[in-house]
Amino acid sequence: MKTTTENLEQLLDLGFTIEDFTIELFMMWCESVTTTDREFQKVLSSPKISKWFLYEIAKHEAEYVMLISRYEKVSSDDEKRLFARCISKLFSHFPKALLAEAKKREAKPETTKIQGVKIEFSILNLN
Repeated sequence: MKTTTENLEQLLDLGFTIEDFTIELFMMWCESVTTTDREFQKVLSSPKISKWFLYEIAKHEAEYVMLISRYEKVSSDDEKRLFARCISKLFSHFPKALLAEAKKREAKPETTKIQGVKIEFSILNLN
């Protein structure tokens, strides 16, 4: 099984644009913090979480720039490897409160009539 750093290095080798790489990275991160498809969709579509994620990427990119600027001659493979190591730290961080808010399930009240009697109940979708 590949490590997160190895997966990121492989992703970097695909030659994505910065925007496409960021989206792929965000999707990988969302998959790592969710357990169901529904949670994945909620986390992926949360504006608060995406704002947090972009802020964290910027911090790790700044760390990469600081580290790489110390060296004059660096091969492109070494640059990719260092970048992957810096960015992979993101996979061990997550905003617990924002994730809990995004994953929250909502009970939806429903009504039905059985033999002329109106019955109200709540359904909690569990998938």
